[in-house]
Amino acid sequence: MVACTWCACCTSNPCVGVSMFVQCTILIDQVMWTRAVEEAITAVQSGADPAAIRAFMTFSQKQLESMVGLVRSDLTKLQRKYVAKALGPSVVAPFPSLPTSSCSAT
Repeated sequence: MVACTWCACCTSNPCVGVSMFVQCTILIDQVMWTRAVEEAITAVQSGADPAAIRAFMTFSQKQLESMVGLVRSDLTKLQRKYVAKALGPSVVAPFPSLPTSSCSAT
């Protein structure tokens, strides 16, 4: 059994370090996504930017397209595994049909 290069403690269970790294990456991504959605809803609700949600959706779609480009690039097996796991929650969570008016934070 070959240990991965991400951690020194995985002689009995390879890639345990990668799994924890991926979980941390997903956690941070979800926190940042939630923060950005909250900011967009607040901007619409306050009237500061009526198109904030649509702009956020466009931004998110561009991020996903960029990640697809990364997945299609020349990656090692370990890199591809990491990217696929990190990308999963972003791809699986579809964008809901959002109302164009009357957003509320309550």
